[in-house]
Amino acid sequence: MIADGRAAGWPLTTAHVDLDAFFAAVEQRDKPSLRGKAVVVGGLGRRGVVATASYPARLLGVHSAMPTWQARQKVPNAAFLAGRIPAYRLHSQTIWSTVAGAHELVVLLEQVGIDEAYLALATPVPDAAAAATWGRAVQEVVWAATGLTCSVGIGTTKLAAKLASGRRKPFGVTAWTTEQMLAEIGPGPLTILPGAGPVTAGRLAAHGLRTVGDLAGADPDLLREALGTAHSGTLAGYAHGFDLRAVAPPGPAKSASSERTWADDLTRPDEVARAITDLAGSAHARLVGTRGHARNVTIKVRYGDFTELSRQMTLPEATSALPALLACAQELAAQVPVGIGIRLLGVGYGGLTSTAQLALDLAAAESRSQTSAPDVDMVGSPVDETTGPDDAEEVVGAEVDERSQPGTDVVHPEHGRGWVLGVRGGSASVRFEHAASAPARTQGVRLTGGLRHASPAPPSPPQGPSPWAD
Repeated sequence: MIADGRAAGWPLTTAHVDLDAFFAAVEQRDKPSLRGKAVVVGGLGRRGVVATASYPARLLGVHSAMPTWQARQKVPNAAFLAGRIPAYRLHSQTIWSTVAGAHELVVLLEQVGIDEAYLALATPVPDAAAAATWGRAVQEVVWAATGLTCSVGIGTTKLAAKLASGRRKPFGVTAWTTEQMLAEIGPGPLTILPGAGPVTAGRLAAHGLRTVGDLAGADPDLLREALGTAHSGTLAGYAHGFDLRAVAPPGPAKSASSERTWADDLTRPDEVARAITDLAGSAHARLVGTRGHARNVTIKVRYGDFTELSRQMTLPEATSALPALLACAQELAAQVPVGIGIRLLGVGYGGLTSTAQLALDLAAAESRSQTSAPDVDMVGSPVDETTGPDDAEEVVGAEVDERSQPGTDVVHPEHGRGWVLGVRGGSASVRFEHAASAPARTQGVRLTGGLRHASPAPPSPPQGPSPWAD
């Protein structure tokens, strides 16, 4: 909704940009044969969940966080892909650096996820026509850099901008004042507000409060009793359109972690030990990316019956040395009973600081000079984390084998770049295509014929006109 004329509450100063079906869109951009079709990205094992679905798949009932087995029932002919975290990171970095550099449009960018960011407008938009022009200009910047689309919300606050960006997807532009936002969301469920999850909504529903309008008209004492002073005050403010959060660059990272769910429960201590080694290495790679040093190590365990526990150890000195961090993680893991079988494991490094003991820094440097990642024999079949695709990245240059996941980037000495549909019986089904090529048919390639894993291609300008072009 973009109102006509100069409504009360203009000008608008804040925007929220949300990349449309981001993971699936990157896959369709790089795989021409999948464009316009149902694509589901996520965990492919029996415990996998959907991370993102393309819009054709959504129209058939698939949504994020849905179990993959259920998505297969709804759309059996969809392309189910394991996901390519390196490709998504490349596209995300390109998009947000490009948008942040468009100084005529944006004065400040706050990235809040791989696929979304808040923007402080360089010049407040005075009316609906100017808002539509500004939003389309941002979309053109994203499209020109990557060939991907986004939806834009523009408002007087972060809350208004965030809610507006989800109103007209894909590639929509929605602008509203606080008054327009409240009129739109008043009859809506409480869960559309940040911080109003199922538990909070359930507590309020017990008092007869089910909509944003109900919350706005509720007795403050009743809200404090139901939710506590701080939480109730924040939510009540949102229900009245108040949001004092400013667009700001993110602060330094506070932690670095990695966790995975296994298709088959881990039932032996040696399985757990090998899994901890792998997770500690993945978390360490993220720690190195923060340029920080950890003061504590934490492990997280979820059993087959969904009970959870965690253990934490504080280090004598902050460090980024993998051997020291791994030793702590293994010591913690040894204290955890395997029990009925472990479904999920996680390793995290917290209390990050920019300084560390010199001796430990030297140990970290020596560790990094010898190896970039631990040499690990994976236990079981790692599936996705519950919120997205598996973060285990294929080793570039390694031969394709039975463990290679659908959607993986590959290269062949004769056929060039392509992607794997599946591997079975000593051969791989591959489509040799890329973002700038024509759609390709599936070919069978022997695994002994030089087929290897490849790094994702960097984003490049699109080949055709934008979806909103006349």
